[in-house]
Amino acid sequence: MNPVTDLMFTLIWFILLVWAVRTILGGWNFVRQDTDRPSGMWTTEVKRPTHPEMVDVKPGDELMGVTFDKKPEDPLLQSLQERIEELEDDDDDGDVPSITRT
Repeated sequence: MNPVTDLMFTLIWFILLVWAVRTILGGWNFVRQDTDRPSGMWTTEVKRPTHPEMVDVKPGDELMGVTFDKKPEDPLLQSLQERIEELEDDDDDGDVPSITRT
């Protein structure tokens, strides 16, 4: 075979090998970080069941909950919503163009 072709094949093969190893290590890091408890997650100990769905939960059992942060308002979403509401108001007048052919 041609030495240039051999060199290109070997170089591409090593680049793909490095890329694959980095991807695998990145996946392992993601799984390890995902198992850590996020900041909004909390646990509490049940003192007494206070809700009908908690009938089978015994006092002393530990429950896990999650608190979600409220997302900030997106100005583009707000302007889109205003335009939609404006178009809905304009539809009440009944001026719909139509073509009648005989």
